[in-house]
Amino acid sequence: MYTDMPKQYVRVNGHMMVTYALKPVLDSDHVDKLYIVCADEWR
Repeated sequence: MYTDMPKQYVRVNGHMMVTYALKPVLDSDHVDKLYIVCADEWR
């Protein structure tokens, strides 16, 4: 991807790539909470 940024933080169509993976999980009726863990420098 020719960047030092982790791919989950790269923006595609104005949204971080991680958003596309998390949205279906958050929209599910079977999930009450979601905890995201990341390195301090990427918070």
